[in-house]
Amino acid sequence: MRDTSHTFLVYKGNILLLHLRNGQLDVDTLAANTSIRDISCLIYDEGNRILYVGTATSGLFILKKHQFGRLAFNSDNYAINSLYGQVELPDGRILTSSGVLDRHSPINKPSPGIYDPHSFLQSSDGYIWYSSYDSLRRIDPGLHRTVSAIHMGDWLTSILEAGNKDILYSNRGGLFRLRGKDVTILLDRSALLRGAEIQVIREMSPNELWIGTAAGLFSYDLIRGTLVRQPGLEQASVRAIYKALDSSIWIGTYGQGFYKYEKGRFLKMPMDAMNNLATVHCFMEDSLGYFWLPTNKGLFRVMKKELDRYAAGNPENVFYYYFDKSSGFSSNEFNGGCTPCGIVTRDGHFSLPSLDGLVQFDPLSIPVVAPDHPIFIDRMTMDEKKAASSEHFEQDQDSGSLVFVISSPYYGNPVNLHMEYCIKELDNKWHRVNSDGKLALTGLHKGQYTLVVRKQEAYARYSYRTVQWTVLPYWYETFWFRLLASGVIISILSFIFWLRYNRQVKRAEQLEQKVAERTQDLSESNQVKEKMIAIILHDLRSPLRFLHMLATHIYENYQKVSGPELGDMLFKFRNGTLDLYEFTQDFLVWSNAQKEGFVVQRERIVLREIVGEVVSLYEPGADLHNNIVLNLVPVDITLVSDIHILKLIIRNLTDNANKYTENGEVRIEAVRDDATVRIIITDTGVSMRKELVTAILTQTYVAENDNHGFGYKIILELLSRIQGELAIDAPAGAGNRITLLFKTTAIA
Repeated sequence: MRDTSHTFLVYKGNILLLHLRNGQLDVDTLAANTSIRDISCLIYDEGNRILYVGTATSGLFILKKHQFGRLAFNSDNYAINSLYGQVELPDGRILTSSGVLDRHSPINKPSPGIYDPHSFLQSSDGYIWYSSYDSLRRIDPGLHRTVSAIHMGDWLTSILEAGNKDILYSNRGGLFRLRGKDVTILLDRSALLRGAEIQVIREMSPNELWIGTAAGLFSYDLIRGTLVRQPGLEQASVRAIYKALDSSIWIGTYGQGFYKYEKGRFLKMPMDAMNNLATVHCFMEDSLGYFWLPTNKGLFRVMKKELDRYAAGNPENVFYYYFDKSSGFSSNEFNGGCTPCGIVTRDGHFSLPSLDGLVQFDPLSIPVVAPDHPIFIDRMTMDEKKAASSEHFEQDQDSGSLVFVISSPYYGNPVNLHMEYCIKELDNKWHRVNSDGKLALTGLHKGQYTLVVRKQEAYARYSYRTVQWTVLPYWYETFWFRLLASGVIISILSFIFWLRYNRQVKRAEQLEQKVAERTQDLSESNQVKEKMIAIILHDLRSPLRFLHMLATHIYENYQKVSGPELGDMLFKFRNGTLDLYEFTQDFLVWSNAQKEGFVVQRERIVLREIVGEVVSLYEPGADLHNNIVLNLVPVDITLVSDIHILKLIIRNLTDNANKYTENGEVRIEAVRDDATVRIIITDTGVSMRKELVTAILTQTYVAENDNHGFGYKIILELLSRIQGELAIDAPAGAGNRITLLFKTTAIA
C-alpha cells in the first residue's frame, strides 16, 4: 500500500514503513498491535509524524507518535510518583525523593522516606546535597555513604553552589551559608516579612542573591547582609528565578503569571487564551531559542525572541504552542517550587517533575504541527445544511439567525488553533472563535456587514478570510415609503401649526389684559418706592448737613486752627463720610433683600462692635440735637445672624430715636440669657402714640400717611428674614424702648 511518497506493509494490526537503505529493504514500525481493520488507504505525514488511516467500514483514524516519555516508579501509591527535585547520577539514572529511576529498566522500585522531595544539588566536587528529617545531608555519587548532617529544623526548600564554592541553602524560614564546615545563619524567620516563606534562591552576581518567597521577591547582599524587597512583585508568590543564556532574567509565579526583569522593572508577559500560564513552574531553554514552560495545566513552548519583542513594547500577540497529556505524558499537572525545577540530562533530554512521574523528551525532536491551512467560512441554511459562503450575499431581516461555521483543517492539538473574528460594524474588537466553530448573529439591522476571520500561524503572522453581506431593509425602511411618510408628516405639521397659531393669538389677547393689570400694580408699587426714597433721603439729610457744616468750618478755619485741632476735624470728617458710606451700603442690602433668591449670610457677630459703628455714624447727628448716643453692650455678647441686615435694623432704630429726642440720650444695650438675646434701644424723646405702636406691631398701619410706620415696615420685613421679633414700650411713661428679641435655638 502506498501514498505519494511512502510504501507500507499492513500485517495483523501492524503498520510498517518500507524503505531501501544501502540497497537493502528495511522496515520501521509506525504502529504496532492496532485494532484497526479493513484498512483501505494510508497517508504518512513524516514531518509531523502523523499517520492517517482510512478504512472501508470504520471511518478515518489519526495516529500520532508520542515524543514525550514518562519515567515513573511501579507503584499504585499516588504520592510515590508525585515528584519534585531530581539529580542525574553518573550512570544516567535519576535520583528523586522516592528513589532512583532508570529509563532503561522496565521496573523501577521506589524507596521513599530517605530524601525530602523539594531540593537536590550535585556540587562541583560530585557530592549530592539533600535534606532528610529536617537536616541537611550530603552523599557520594554512588549513594553509598552519607558524609555529614546539619540540623535545620525544617525541610530544605532550595540549595545552590555559589561561584566561590559556598553552599547556600534555605528552609521556609531561614537562609544559611556553609563554608567549609562553618554554618552561618544569614536570615532567620524574624528578618522576613510575615508569610514570606522562602521558596527559591538564585545567585545573580558574586555578591547578590535573589530570594523568591510566598510574599514577593527580595534581594540579599551577601557582603553587607542587607535584605531589600524588589518593587513590582509585592503580592506575587515567586516559584522560579531563571537567568537565560543571554543573561536576561525571568520570574515564574504561582497564580500571577510570569515576568521579564528589564531595566529595574518586572514586565508581565501575556497570558494564553485559557489563562494556564498564570502558574509557571520552570524555564527550560533549548538551543533553538525556545522556552519550555511547565504549568499546572500542561506544557507550553514559546520562542524567547517573541517574548523579548513583547517586553520591548511590540503589542502583537505571542504564539504559545501547547502540549497536554494527549502528547504522551500521563498528567497535565507539572510540579514546581523545587530545586532544580527541571534538568537537562547528559544526552540533551529535558526532565520535568509532574504529578505522575518525570516527563522526559528531546526538545529538538518534538514535532510541532503548524496551523497553516486555509480558513473556511460556511453559512448554515434554514434547513441546517452548510452552504459555502460567497464573497457577498443578501439576507432579509426576518430570515432568522445568521450562522457561520468557521473552520481550518488542523490535526494537532485544537488549543493551538488560534482563530479570532471581528465585525467592525458591531465593534472593533477581536473575539475568539468558539471551539465548535459556530458564530450565530441575531438582531442585525439593515446595512452592510463584513466578517473578518484571522488565524495565528506564528508570531505576528496571520492568515485572513473575509465575508461581506447585506441585510435588506423592511418595506417601511425603503426610500419611497420614507418619501410618502414625509409628505404626510408635513401635512399634519401644517395643520398643527394652524391650530397653534390660533391658540397663540388668543393667548396674546389674554396676555395684553394681564399686562394692563400688572401695569396698574407696578404703578402702585412705584409710588411705594418713591415714598421710600423720600424717607431715605430724609434720613440722609442730618449726617449730610453735619458733614457740610464741618466741611465749611474746616474750609474757613484750616489756616487759623492748630494742627491737632485740624487733625481732629479731618478725623471727624473722615468718620462721617465712612459712616455715610456704610449707611448707603445698608440700603443696598435692603434693596437686594427684595430680589428673588436672596440668601441670608449667617456669621457670629460681636454685638458691641457693630453697635460701635452705628454710634460712630450718628454722633454728628446727635450733636445737632444735643443728644448723647451710648454703646452699653457688653463685650462678651455674640449673635449668629446676617451682619448687614442686623446693622441696618439697628441703624434705622437709632436714627429714629435721635430724630425725636432733644437734649437727651439714646442708650443701646444687650442682654443674653439661656433662651434669648435681646438688643434694647432706649431714648428720652417723645413717646410714640399707642395707636401707632399697635399698628406697627400688627402691621395694619397705612404707610402712605405715616413716615414712622413706613420705616418700621422695612424693619419688620428684614427682621423676619433673620428670625427676630420686635417689641415697643415706653419706660416709666416717658421716651421709647425698642427691643429686638432673638431666640438662641433659632440662631445657633
